[in-house]
Amino acid sequence: SGASMTDSGIVLNMPVVPTGATLQDPMEKGTAKAPIDPVPVFYKGVEVWTYVFEVTDATAAAFFADTRTSATAEGRQAGSDLTTGFQMPVISTFATSTFVSAIPIWHVNQFSNGVTEDNGGGPNPAGMRNIIDMDRPDPGYSPLWQVFWATEMPINYIADELSNANMATTENGFTFNPTPMFVNCPDIGLLGTGTNPLKTDSFMTMIDSSKGSNIIIGSAMTLIMQGGKSVKFMAGETVVGTTETNM
Repeated sequence: SGASMTDSGIVLNMPVVPTGATLQDPMEKGTAKAPIDPVPVFYKGVEVWTYVFEVTDATAAAFFADTRTSATAEGRQAGSDLTTGFQMPVISTFATSTFVSAIPIWHVNQFSNGVTEDNGGGPNPAGMRNIIDMDRPDPGYSPLWQVFWATEMPINYIADELSNANMATTENGFTFNPTPMFVNCPDIGLLGTGTNPLKTDSFMTMIDSSKGSNIIIGSAMTLIMQGGKSVKFMAGETVVGTTETNM
């Protein structure tokens, strides 16, 4: 073709999405769109859509600045501390041409105790919200997350009681296992300036025999991402309960 290609050393996080897809505004749930425009590219002669999120160089952020062109995004772009959330983060450390770093995501979305229509997570909206311990301004942040799957939770645990990864310890009744699963989940929106009213610093690790019932939450590693599997609860040789996996 006669084209000359030069390796710039710049890495862009540009996930391909369905053509016509839009981003939901994380602060205005429902039909509101985030003020980030797509970038069409060609794949084997066919137009596909992408969105530009993190970049490793400021020149790339300047080149794609027009993707944040709405009045809302322009006003928020002025903030240098990313508190408005729609800027294009320049993170020089998250990737090179041969390497992409990853940070943990503590995955509890497979559990549903205490989930309401107002605090559901993802990908399952009927499940609990997951937890991360880094965001865009933090050293070492990456949009690529390695899934740490929860196999044991505290007794009688309720959704959102854990919202800080520092509390996800075995002493508090949590067991998380690293998996070979990675997800590209770039953060957009506010940096979490609000508070979690359900947050607790005290977790139950033993059954409370004074209660009429206790809730035991767990997940076998062999059942990761397998919904509809039958599970039995045994006391010796006696089946004392049954359920079914939802993820």
